[in-house]
Amino acid sequence: MLVSAGCSFTDIKYYFQGYGYTPDDHLFWNQILAEHLGLKHICIAKGGTGIDHHASKIADACAKYGDEISTIAVGLSSWDRFGYPYASGPICVIPPTAGWLRNGKEVHDYEMFIETRKKDPVAVFKSSIINAYTNMYIIKSLAESVNAKLIMFQMLNPFSIIHTWKGQKQSPFKDERLNTIWSTINNFPIYDILKKSNIKGFPFINDIGGYAVWPIVQHLNPGAPLTIGEDVYNNVGSDNHPNALGQKLIAEKVISDYGL
Repeated sequence: MLVSAGCSFTDIKYYFQGYGYTPDDHLFWNQILAEHLGLKHICIAKGGTGIDHHASKIADACAKYGDEISTIAVGLSSWDRFGYPYASGPICVIPPTAGWLRNGKEVHDYEMFIETRKKDPVAVFKSSIINAYTNMYIIKSLAESVNAKLIMFQMLNPFSIIHTWKGQKQSPFKDERLNTIWSTINNFPIYDILKKSNIKGFPFINDIGGYAVWPIVQHLNPGAPLTIGEDVYNNVGSDNHPNALGQKLIAEKVISDYGL
């Protein structure tokens, strides 16, 4: 079987959950990949999730299916999506002491993360990189534990959310972005192991020679209608998730990159 993980670009329930139906021709990249490889497909992707969630669900799948899994395919989400707080982050907050009641339920208090983001965006940027590569290493090790082929690539721009923090006036993040990247991966054994692996597009950061698949697909097909378009789900004007053609081109890029 093929087990696939990722965010809403990979979650085959996304279209139906958003619009109440899925067009007959709307196959997701992982469905196309499974059909191409002739494998049964188990999708464990979930919209809005980050790489820590990918790793957790892949661990569950490996424990459940073991060597029935022949291929693990991961379309990595943005690195600044996470299950709060970062495992490697600059501030540790342990629930339930960091919670309050909302609608009768205790939830995490994000105030400390928000304040840390404002006061030390460089530390948050650094922790997002460490968190991402650490979870990629975990995913790689999980695939090896069940002797599965690993197809892992960066689907979205790694820092699509954290980029918005560059606009802060006098923010050290704006000036220290590249220095932070290099200082983070310097003498980082996990990065060195991943770099030697057959992971296409690695290290996934444009600044240091990597790439993400969806931006590449968009760049190579200027003017083509690659997104769903009208958004009746979120009612924000436009749904920028891949449409059928966009998903097909993502699949073709992955198949080509990995020589499948």
